[in-house]
Amino acid sequence: VSAPARVPAANAPAAKPAAVPAAASSDQADVVKAFEGWRAAWSARDLDGYFAAYSDGFTPDAHTTHAAWKRYKRRVIMAKDFIHVGAKHVVFKSLLAGKRAQLSFDEHFESNDYREDTRKLLEFAKIHGRWEITREADL
Repeated sequence: VSAPARVPAANAPAAKPAAVPAAASSDQADVVKAFEGWRAAWSARDLDGYFAAYSDGFTPDAHTTHAAWKRYKRRVIMAKDFIHVGAKHVVFKSLLAGKRAQLSFDEHFESNDYREDTRKLLEFAKIHGRWEITREADL
């Protein structure tokens, strides 16, 4: 397990990706790219892109199936007129080089009828060559 690495802030609109330091590991750069894709898809209300960011086995808790979670998210996301997902203080941590990683960050979520600021953790696993979200938690 390596020490956490701070990633430059990603609080601009989702279309503008966070910069990754030139010395960043390939894993870090790839995880941040997956993270930016997730933010952009969510902000664009692009359900295919949003769901593709998650592993097929993702569930938000032990009591909700993946299919039920997708139905819920589809209904909630499409009910919004707009969504903006900002991120600041992004920290990358390798859990198992080339296989598992975490990003923690301050998330600013805003839509036409809801606004929230929270510290969030996303865990990623490299599955079939792609970094996918396997766990999501508020800190």
